[in-house]
Amino acid sequence: MINFPFDQWLRIDIYRDFYDNPHLIVASDCDGRRWLLDNPFDDERDDYSELMSVNPVDDKASHGELFANAISSKQAPAMVVRMSQVIFDSSKRKLVMIAQSNGLNGQ
Repeated sequence: MINFPFDQWLRIDIYRDFYDNPHLIVASDCDGRRWLLDNPFDDERDDYSELMSVNPVDDKASHGELFANAISSKQAPAMVVRMSQVIFDSSKRKLVMIAQSNGLNGQ
């Protein structure tokens, strides 16, 4: 189980795949820990997944390395949350929060 900062704003450091909102995000919490949030496209649904994976990431890794690893990774995520738990600031580009819930494996 990871110690994720639920119900707290994370600063979006960089993002990719913006359609309505970012779908691949590197964000930092108030303690300086970095997180990779990945909401991949689901070909079967012909839409983005209803789930987002969350993984802690090495603070020394470059954004390019993190994005490349996210795309090619086959390992299980540290945590999975529903997109309904994910909240963005009004710009959808600066801040993101994951609300605590008893759904899936997100606590």
